[in-house]
Amino acid sequence: RAVTPGDVRLVLELPGESQPVPCFIAVSVASAESGWKEVWSTHEPVVSTPSKGGQQISVVLDNAMLASGDYLVRATDRGQQVRETYMFHVRPR
Repeated sequence: RAVTPGDVRLVLELPGESQPVPCFIAVSVASAESGWKEVWSTHEPVVSTPSKGGQQISVVLDNAMLASGDYLVRATDRGQQVRETYMFHVRPR
């Protein structure tokens, strides 16, 4: 989707990959009650593009859905094997 003001672009590196990799992306927030709670995911795989040292996947999120907290991002292949995991933190506004 097109990037608009207030959007957040996540650039996810897939180091060492030389060919495009289709991945499903899921973003979860840490929850005191249930561990990780999924807040966003792709319905179709996103195909990586070349980057320095490998491939990368870029996804755009609406920052309104990102409350303060710790986040986990998983890139999985079609067989649900985790290719990479990433973490980030959102500070209170």
